[in-house]
Amino acid sequence: MKKIVGREVTEDDLRKSIQVFNENRTLIRELYEIKKQEPWKVTADEAYVLVAIACLIPREEHNKLLSTVLPMIGERQTKQQDRIRVVYEGGFCEQPPLDMIRIVGRSCYVVDDDFFIGLRWLIEDVSGDGDPLYNLAEAYMEKSTYSPVQHDNRKPKEQMLIDRVKNSNAEAVTITAAKMCEPGPEDQVGHSRKLDDEGIPYFVSEFEENMSSFDHLSIQLETFVENLLFD
Repeated sequence: MKKIVGREVTEDDLRKSIQVFNENRTLIRELYEIKKQEPWKVTADEAYVLVAIACLIPREEHNKLLSTVLPMIGERQTKQQDRIRVVYEGGFCEQPPLDMIRIVGRSCYVVDDDFFIGLRWLIEDVSGDGDPLYNLAEAYMEKSTYSPVQHDNRKPKEQMLIDRVKNSNAEAVTITAAKMCEPGPEDQVGHSRKLDDEGIPYFVSEFEENMSSFDHLSIQLETFVENLLFD
């Protein structure tokens, strides 16, 4: 890190950075709370882009952006539509195309997801007291969510997905996987079995980063939604 920044990295520097990132995670949680409570006020692709911008600009700028935009989203006068509430699972590694997210959002309210899960990996604030490196390590191990690429027996992925569904009051799950990504299809099996056990409907699909045609996916998803709405 010293070589990158050209100077010594002090504990105070780390504490200041932790504070900035804590604020960023808090703001992102506020965005996801809107998705959960009033999903008609922010579309799936809008929320996705708002989070994705964090990968392109300094966190201080992203914090200012979200602090400005979130109140504007809250004031939107949009009407609730008759759509099912779903959790999107499967974007942990390769991100699905934006057009695919937009299509899912046209048929469903995406009330939770694992898009850019690394930016929301820590589910609690990192402590600003004591040794900052220790606090970061503890947060990664003890205050983080689940992932196919972290094997921790204390974090049963299938059950944590069920908890995510229940906490967001979702009615169904959309499970996708990037083609040629081994952990994704493996997780689909475990998730599908657990969802079957819980009696939670789910839709399974695959995607590629450079996909440009989504007609087939759109028809399948609309059929799935109609079956749930008119069952």
